[in-house]
Amino acid sequence: MKVLDCYVFRDEPRGFVYGQLMDFCCLIATTMLLVVRDPHVDPGDSIKSQLDLLSSFLLGSSREKEWPGTVLYADEATVYRYSSGEGLQERLKQQGASLFSWIHPAAPEDPCFLRRNGDVLLVTISHEHEAYMLLPEGEVQIVRRGFPELASILQKEG
Repeated sequence: MKVLDCYVFRDEPRGFVYGQLMDFCCLIATTMLLVVRDPHVDPGDSIKSQLDLLSSFLLGSSREKEWPGTVLYADEATVYRYSSGEGLQERLKQQGASLFSWIHPAAPEDPCFLRRNGDVLLVTISHEHEAYMLLPEGEVQIVRRGFPELASILQKEG
């Protein structure tokens, strides 16, 4: 079993570095999650438009109380699951300029990426401006070699 170390972001991934993050996540992960909270309120045209732009990658959605980084006690949210196949990263780069721009009411929240076995790669808690990655040493080397600007803002925790 691979040891996954936690890496936090020293700065919010923005612009080119955000693009590198999306490229890396789509390279490693097979699934991306996005969350729309408050099922009793219309999410608005902006969120609907964002979801429509990703619809060709949609695997499904479900009502959940929990997803990576978040547990709801009083309500549920809709968690959308997307295939992180070819082309998703370009859509994500077009739709957002930074990792924490994925926030209600402008967009769905909390982009998270999962590996084929279900292990978490990236956790985002958009409204708290928090995010971290869980990486084995081999993936850390991929980031350092192929995505140096992204590597420059990652800091191993602990």
